[in-house]
Amino acid sequence: MIMRHLQDLHVLVLGLGATGLAMARWCARHGAQVRVWDSRDKAPAVTALREEWPSVQVLAEAPTPELLTEVRLVLKGGGCENVGAQYSLPAEKLGANRDVDGRSEEH
Repeated sequence: MIMRHLQDLHVLVLGLGATGLAMARWCARHGAQVRVWDSRDKAPAVTALREEWPSVQVLAEAPTPELLTEVRLVLKGGGCENVGAQYSLPAEKLGANRDVDGRSEEH
């Protein structure tokens, strides 16, 4: 079964341990445009991901505000720091003008 809502969706996966790898694989399998970022110099699953899904972009640096404006779904791996942190969307400095569900705030 293909998750059609993921087709061509820009996804950012934070963390590339076991959970991040599973999420990146799943999204890529369903046609998403996947990018992955891990704060560690050598993420545990980076080699496996590059071998299995060369189309998935592994970011060397933290995501920029410009990149984040393209992202429509952010998935956070289980080992990411600040697990209990609350995030406010949309991030005003990005100027995305979208609510949590991706709807334009102007409508």
